[in-house]
Amino acid sequence: MSAGTPVGATAAAGPSLAPQPPGGRQRSRAQPGPRPRLSVARLEDDGSLGDPLEIAGGPTDSVVQPTWSPDGRLAFVSDLTGWWNLYRWREHPVEPLCPMAAEFGEPQWVFGGSLYGFQSADRIVCCYFQNGHSQLALLDTATWVVNPIDLPYSAISQLRVEDGRLVFIGASSTEPASIVLLDLASRSWRVLYRSRKSQVDAGYLSAPRAIEFPTENGLTAHGYFYPPRNCDYAAPTDERPPLLVLSHGGPTSAASASLKYGIQYWTSRGIAVLGVAV
Repeated sequence: MSAGTPVGATAAAGPSLAPQPPGGRQRSRAQPGPRPRLSVARLEDDGSLGDPLEIAGGPTDSVVQPTWSPDGRLAFVSDLTGWWNLYRWREHPVEPLCPMAAEFGEPQWVFGGSLYGFQSADRIVCCYFQNGHSQLALLDTATWVVNPIDLPYSAISQLRVEDGRLVFIGASSTEPASIVLLDLASRSWRVLYRSRKSQVDAGYLSAPRAIEFPTENGLTAHGYFYPPRNCDYAAPTDERPPLLVLSHGGPTSAASASLKYGIQYWTSRGIAVLGVAV
């Protein structure tokens, strides 16, 4: 592989052009379908593609967000192990970058989703979902060390990295979804725009707790439990609150810990809520 060819990549609906790595004459493409296949082919002088080399995907795993690094290596997310983890390829077998029991990918129902980006050739700014929360981190691809970046957001998406800065959408149980700018050197951050201008006093907001409980066939279910909360009232200590159980539409949807006033309506009135996550 020669670095820097124009790249066409898609993981769902069909081929489309992706950002070009510096120099070179190859394209990568993830074939559409329930189990996308990631292939690389030489771009010939007449504009046609040479014989494709399949490097990932197929019956056993799905591939999302193929992205060229600044030095021409192809990164992507695969669920080969049952977890969506980061991998890398460049003229040698595919290698995992940070095997973890965490999700570095998400269902591709919306175009343009991104949970990682390159700060440099050997540093990836990424977001993974683990234990009910999103975690922003910096991955050193030479050492495979993942260094968490602690921010007050439990739901993070749409990462974009440029010139030492990161822009993303962040939300928490007390903060609405916001566009956030992070300086990667100083780790200072600021909110560029909030999806809701009005604010509710934190004394009326219930913070969810990630829980798990046994379900059928020996499996474990997960969810977010919201206890009642209202700073103007106190419930009797010898009573349990009524519980409202909410389920999502599935099959790849999931609950999140982001602020939802529809849930806070109930918890501020003395009713506990369980949002079933999976």
